[in-house]
Amino acid sequence: MSAPGARETHTFHGPHLYKGLAHRPFAYSPPPPRREQVDSPLRANPSGSLRLSFSLRSNPALQRRAPALVEILETRIAPAFVSGTLNLADLTGANGSTFTGTGAEQSGTAVSGAGDVNGDGFDDFLIGASAKTYVIFGRGAGFPEDVSLGNLTGIVGFQITGGVAFDGTRAAGDVNGDGFGDIIVGDGSASHVIFGKKSGFPAQVAVSALDGKDGFTLTGAGNSVSGAGDVNRDGFADVIVGNFNADGKGAAYIIFGKSDGFAATLAITAVTTEGSSSPARPAATSPASR
Repeated sequence: MSAPGARETHTFHGPHLYKGLAHRPFAYSPPPPRREQVDSPLRANPSGSLRLSFSLRSNPALQRRAPALVEILETRIAPAFVSGTLNLADLTGANGSTFTGTGAEQSGTAVSGAGDVNGDGFDDFLIGASAKTYVIFGRGAGFPEDVSLGNLTGIVGFQITGGVAFDGTRAAGDVNGDGFGDIIVGDGSASHVIFGKKSGFPAQVAVSALDGKDGFTLTGAGNSVSGAGDVNRDGFADVIVGNFNADGKGAAYIIFGKSDGFAATLAITAVTTEGSSSPARPAATSPASR
């Protein structure tokens, strides 16, 4: 075993996909009361193997456990594709799936993760198409090789019908604080927030029918949309929407999340941090003026 402070180097042959450890130290906890950090930079070499090196940080107990530690690290390095390239035509359901649209709707115009929209513990994802967005629920059972988006019934996923601008569908975060991930889609002139919920999604959700309880519409901006995180640190996710034609200059607007409800339709010019009817404040406004 190496002397205290020595750096151990282990080489794993064959191409691998490194998961979870790159760019941060691997936390290793020996028996209490001491806790040690193991540095784990991972480097590829021309032979196609990966070289993992870590410091044992002058801890004899940690040195004695080095073989077990290496085994732990190996379990977090998943086999990748032998050639280093995956042909999408080779997806089999075991290594990925293909989700096909219907007709000439241009499915895939926008794609994004959605967070956990239905609260089942699996992350969901979004596929934008012409005038609609498909929401597909994640699941432990995986997906078949090919999934027809036109067959979604509300159980595996559902459709949000309404215009979608290019790259205009995104996860919004939990805007209303109910514990479910929400979705925001933009159609160029407006943005629509659809609230997540435990169950009961129909096969189609029309943005024109949002009533404030299942989601709401922001009129006046929808060229670009995104979740913004918790900008004002009140515990609710916020959203940001853009209108590149606003006043001939363009503007982006932050809308704060809250739990006391939203109107079915809000004009972007009527949204403020105080909830009054004065003009909206673009996201580019300086903190001092807010």
